[in-house]
Amino acid sequence: MEEIEAFLEEIEQTHLLKGAEDLSPLEFEEYKNQMLRFNAHFFDRQRQTLLEERTLVGDFQPVKVSERCEQVDPKKIGCVILAGGDGTRLGVDGPKGCVEVIKGKSLFRILIEKCERESYVAVITSPRHREAIERHFEENGWFGRSKSHLVILTQKMWPQMNARGNWVSKKFGELAMAPNGNGAALQELYFSETAHEWKEAGVEFVSVCYIDNPLAEPYGPFDPSVELTVKTFKKRDASEKVGLLADKGGRVHVIEYLYYNESFSHFDLAYSGMFVCSIDFLMRVSQEELPWHLAIKEGLFRFETHIYDLFPFATRYCVVEVDRAKEFAPLKNATGEDSLETVKKALEKKS
Repeated sequence: MEEIEAFLEEIEQTHLLKGAEDLSPLEFEEYKNQMLRFNAHFFDRQRQTLLEERTLVGDFQPVKVSERCEQVDPKKIGCVILAGGDGTRLGVDGPKGCVEVIKGKSLFRILIEKCERESYVAVITSPRHREAIERHFEENGWFGRSKSHLVILTQKMWPQMNARGNWVSKKFGELAMAPNGNGAALQELYFSETAHEWKEAGVEFVSVCYIDNPLAEPYGPFDPSVELTVKTFKKRDASEKVGLLADKGGRVHVIEYLYYNESFSHFDLAYSGMFVCSIDFLMRVSQEELPWHLAIKEGLFRFETHIYDLFPFATRYCVVEVDRAKEFAPLKNATGEDSLETVKKALEKKS
């Protein structure tokens, strides 16, 4: 009790212990350990992130599209599917990847079946969805793949804060937590030893895509001579809310639409959410510290890292333009734009 009391006094969060006497010894131990996974430095950085105003600094220029790309042997490519999201906006309680898009085919099945049967695939998700995803995979026979070639890795969970900069209990004895974003996806590959196993098996490149884009092509052409190939397409119009690709000092950046200003009016190449990097690049950047981003859900702030913040660490990169109609149809909403209906039409048109 003394250790947790001292920690909470240091960060001025002793309100979290009110009513602790009503918890059983086991419940209190779990609650205490949940908080002691973090330290005062972590807490201070959360508060600082909550208060800071994010601004863009530097001379950003439009990126140039490269024509230098080639088809690479799929055996040399491992595929990473970012699947931390849930199906709330689709009216589904559970992982978005388990949503059936066309008869008998979930988002997971569509993307995984695009990968060679003997190739390596890693799914990155949140701890709260892991069990449901494993069950979905079991029910579908792991899509004909061995478990050594299809792995599920989980993001970490970080405490949420209210608008006053305090940790809160979701229910007494349980700190409100949320996944820490997809920025740590390559770290999970590295520290789980998955990346090392892939490299030993002959994997030289890692292709990354989001679960909500069933048109993504894991083995599409890219430039194997650079560390990073980012796939792009032109924005529909100036009002479309997508991230932009920009160059600063020979490094590629993603500019979120929240930070657009007039200086980006002539930028029209969007971040597709798809990229390929060398496995050596993955190994090199897996321990880099990334900026934190804020998101809000149900009145509480989440602290997340984004995978595209790794892009500026690439000393050699290229941007490849893809056919939007053939490779980008995100599933975001139950109805209207980017809905099940529009995604089904895109899949039917492509087939």
